[in-house]
Amino acid sequence: MNQPQEKVSETIKSKAKPAPGTAEELQAQFKAMAG
Repeated sequence: MNQPQEKVSETIKSKAKPAPGTAEELQAQFKAMAG
């Protein structure tokens, strides 16, 4: 993956902060707790 670090960070942030109340948010919380 030869993506610029900034773009990767933005992608991670956007995935880490999905819209509240969505299935994506629940998955993100589960992943965060699972480590």
